[in-house]
Amino acid sequence: MQDRQERINKTLILTQTDPETDMMFKNWIQCGLHADILFNDIPKPLRAVRRVAINAKLPSTFYGIWLRKSWVRDIMKYDTFIIHAGDWTRNIATFIHSINQNARIIYWYWNVVNPLSTPNKVRDKNVEFWTFDPNDANKYGMKLNIQYYSPIKVNHVKSSYDIYYVGHDHGRGDKVRKFENQVKSLGLTTRFDLIPDNGRLIPYEEVCGRILKSKAILEINQSVQVGYTLRTMESLFMEKKLITDNPLTKKLDFYNPNNIFIWDGKNTDEVPTFLKQEYDTSVNKFKAKYDIFAWFENFFN
Repeated sequence: MQDRQERINKTLILTQTDPETDMMFKNWIQCGLHADILFNDIPKPLRAVRRVAINAKLPSTFYGIWLRKSWVRDIMKYDTFIIHAGDWTRNIATFIHSINQNARIIYWYWNVVNPLSTPNKVRDKNVEFWTFDPNDANKYGMKLNIQYYSPIKVNHVKSSYDIYYVGHDHGRGDKVRKFENQVKSLGLTTRFDLIPDNGRLIPYEEVCGRILKSKAILEINQSVQVGYTLRTMESLFMEKKLITDNPLTKKLDFYNPNNIFIWDGKNTDEVPTFLKQEYDTSVNKFKAKYDIFAWFENFFN
């Protein structure tokens, strides 16, 4: 059986994101995983053309002009490809299999499925679909993997505010603003970065800096989502309290009422007392179960 290092050497992670705002891209590289950006960097006017072309039912050779050569030229070096599923990735498997017929291709859904990213839009049927969200797993017949985080050294700094929130609106803006107004009326301080759906992400280094300056992180799930988000992982790995509207968080093995508060919309007045309780670091023993390497190995176990 392959050992971990051999699996790492034979696996390539592909993502369409901006490495400046995707916190995991740099962490994959720092942890020794192989990763690359799917598409060439092109002028904005051409991106609409690329979107149409990359999603069209064309022969796979037509996709190559849009793809980054740094990974395309190495397709035969890898046995396994983990593709971050998204609106533009539906035909990537077809292209890879046109060159490496025996490749194992995994579509990893780090976000909930949307109408443009559904598995049934992927033309190549010789692929695997994996997700962090139990609802999507049941609905689309996907395999489940963990939400994960990178091993980090925690630097405790003086708090500048009580609660921090960051995230796109995605239909939850009203709920986020309602919570913020309620806790402010209780005398708590906040920093909320509620980003419009078409707004640019904040560089993740800045997000981490703001988390470290807070006492607690707020997690508000999208209405169709039951899987826990990156905020839950940040809470565990950065040793910050978590306020979440996801009741299933209670089922996590690292759930601790000193560290995690389940907000049901009616118990906001209990938040100040929760914030006064000391964070229980006994949950640190669970970090290894939710780090990058645990996530990676789950694809092979």
